[in-house]
Amino acid sequence: MQTPPGRAFYGQVFAMKCYCRNLVMATLVLLFGTSGVPSSATSIPKVQIADLFREADFVAIVRVISGDSEHYPKTVYKAEVMTPLKGAKERDTIFFGPFDGYGIGSDHLVFMRTSGAIAPSSDEHGSPYGQIPAFYQVMYSGYAGMPVEYMCVFENDEPNEKCDYGIRLNPEQVLLPRTLKTFPRGPASAVTNYKKWVRRSHMVSMLKQIF
Repeated sequence: MQTPPGRAFYGQVFAMKCYCRNLVMATLVLLFGTSGVPSSATSIPKVQIADLFREADFVAIVRVISGDSEHYPKTVYKAEVMTPLKGAKERDTIFFGPFDGYGIGSDHLVFMRTSGAIAPSSDEHGSPYGQIPAFYQVMYSGYAGMPVEYMCVFENDEPNEKCDYGIRLNPEQVLLPRTLKTFPRGPASAVTNYKKWVRRSHMVSMLKQIF
């Protein structure tokens, strides 16, 4: 018996829907794995900020002067120490990396470990820094590098001081003591890209007490 044209058409539509649904599911599995989240997200351990401070060889607020991602086997930034907290002196020049995204002229609170010397992978005479005797690496896959930003998010904290310099971090990755207030109020969400801010002065004061 010949299948009616209308029934054949709807059968094709149904088959196409199944194919598309299976394709979407396969794509999601490739992107996120069976758990529904990127596989790398579960490989980075959370850390209490006091433990992070103790684990680090170098802790400071630094200002990025320049950077190079061409002549070395990893991205290298040149920075000046603005606020030394551990293993550093004010106005020291340091070299660190290896993660991208540190803007020239920007300030960052960094927790780092020393990793020895680093040499150019190409002609040394063409590299901006030559042989670097001491290279620092930001810890915890980059989460231990926290931008310093002037923000107006510090509501209900100190009168007439809603705007201030703050340190941006992921509070689910770097765990803070309850005494250290984060802003904006409430849980970190997609609105703030799952980040929170702490007043720079409060963070520095707290870290100095650990040391």
